[in-house]
Amino acid sequence: MNEALMPYTNDPWTDPAALRKRSVAELWGMWLRVVWALLLRAAPPLTVWRQRAWERRMLAQMTERDLHDMRMTRHDAKVESNKPFWKA
Repeated sequence: MNEALMPYTNDPWTDPAALRKRSVAELWGMWLRVVWALLLRAAPPLTVWRQRAWERRMLAQMTERDLHDMRMTRHDAKVESNKPFWKA
């Protein structure tokens, strides 16, 4: 068989024959490592989004005096606080 057509032939993560030789505990360990890696990659954006959502809620609750101290108008605050959390 052509190796170019089967790039994962000897890859222990994707080769079905190699996976069948592993124990259930090994497979669970592999799966948990993949899930953990995905969670670690997702954590920074989630933290930023959570912070933005909190800041925008606080901005919507500010008084005119608070907004004046920040050199913002009520309109500016409303526009900013109405943005979705995923937009900067």
